[in-house]
Amino acid sequence: MALNYDLGDIKDYETLCYYEREGETHLHPNTEHLIWGCMSVDMPVISEKNCDEFFLRCQMVAAAWLYTNDKSYMDRISFKNIHDHIGLRTNVSMKPITHTLKRCQNIMKADDYYRHQLPAKGHV
Repeated sequence: MALNYDLGDIKDYETLCYYEREGETHLHPNTEHLIWGCMSVDMPVISEKNCDEFFLRCQMVAAAWLYTNDKSYMDRISFKNIHDHIGLRTNVSMKPITHTLKRCQNIMKADDYYRHQLPAKGHV
């Protein structure tokens, strides 16, 4: 199934969600990241009511993937950026937070498994 999105309800979406380069209009990377992020966090919409939960789920996923040291990634999922995108809508299915938590646990288990497959430092 294709990922569909609607930015029309985002305040100032014309300037927040798009930028111009060489005479062409492009989707802003922060907006694109949150669109795809809706799939990662199992939430179809960013609203005033669920903004805190969306932020929390983004932080959980970032921690599971060990992205917390990546400043550009963390900026894209900052509370301010998420709040600025209130009104973003996608066709992602809403799932309970326990589903997202389970996915994070599976990511960490897989990462731990592969990390143990690496040779010990100094033993290549």
